[in-house]
Amino acid sequence: MKKTLLIVDDNPMNFEILEMTLKELYRVHYADCGEKALELAERILPDLILLDIMMPGMDGYDVCRRLKKNERCSSIPIIFVTAMNEINEEAKGLSLGAADYITKPFNGTILQSRIKTQLSLSDARAKLCRYSEDLEHQVKIRTAELTGALHQLEKMNMERQEYLAVIAHELRTPVNGILGGLQVLRGHVESWPGEEKLMYLLNRSTNRLIETIDSSLMLAKFEGGSENVDLKELSFTNLVSKALEGAQESADESEISLELKTSQDSLIKGDSELLLMALTTLLRASFKLAKSGSVVEIIEVPKDTQYFGVKFIIGGEELSSAELDAFWDIYSYMRLSSYMEELGFSLPLAGKLIESMGGLVGISNSDTGVEIEVTLLRS
Repeated sequence: MKKTLLIVDDNPMNFEILEMTLKELYRVHYADCGEKALELAERILPDLILLDIMMPGMDGYDVCRRLKKNERCSSIPIIFVTAMNEINEEAKGLSLGAADYITKPFNGTILQSRIKTQLSLSDARAKLCRYSEDLEHQVKIRTAELTGALHQLEKMNMERQEYLAVIAHELRTPVNGILGGLQVLRGHVESWPGEEKLMYLLNRSTNRLIETIDSSLMLAKFEGGSENVDLKELSFTNLVSKALEGAQESADESEISLELKTSQDSLIKGDSELLLMALTTLLRASFKLAKSGSVVEIIEVPKDTQYFGVKFIIGGEELSSAELDAFWDIYSYMRLSSYMEELGFSLPLAGKLIESMGGLVGISNSDTGVEIEVTLLRS
């Protein structure tokens, strides 16, 4: 299908010359003044306009200016075809938005080439515009889908948190009942051989079950992003002393002692409750890994001014590569092995807690056994 051209020139002879040059290639329309050109352009929306400058009444510059302000016609390429050959006139025409500027007398072949070029560019711009609009539409659709999916995930996460809270409460209630019942029985039932050991095992098992329930719930909260962390200035030395109180039973079982080798004024940033929980777990894990009668050392390691680092030096057997990989992993089957099984979810929880406070945790074998490295924010 032929493209449509609109020729605007007050001289009919000029139109006839242009028509003879172009009629075999294009459908040609004619306007002999600026007012008719504006009316015809909006009505037929030509693919290109050939526009004279010097016309009575409204000149070509004014016609060009008005067409570019018209939303329906602004994208139509305009080529000035004029006898005005001054550089400043050409610059003015191009500054108004014209695509090209050809001076009379013109060469027919060059004119056809210029028109063909501008029509090709116009087609390319139109295709790009359609592609951009289509892409924008697709992006809006996809954004709406993703927003809906995000809201659904947030709703599901909230429902999961509520469900876990209910489950935790439902599990803790009978366990607390068992613990209370054991204490009552112990006070009213006559003692028998092995009673102390049995009561110890029952108490330990129920306490471990409660710890597993609490750790599972807190892990779910941190993974769901619903747990808040309150960072404050803390003394690392004081935290370790408090953590040792919670891990002392594990130390006493294997006659293990703790030696802290850090500066007394080691101030860090952390959530006191959460960091205490994490350090208590790391101490318990250290005592489980250490050989009987040994000393677990906590030594300060050099870090830049932003961070404070320590290593738990644990004398004992090395861990396998699988055990090292699984140490902080919630879902690893290696959690079923001896010391990891006893600590339950508290190890991966300890890692999550420290990371939530801007810190890092790691574990590796050493010449004497195992080292756990902890990096915290320095106050």
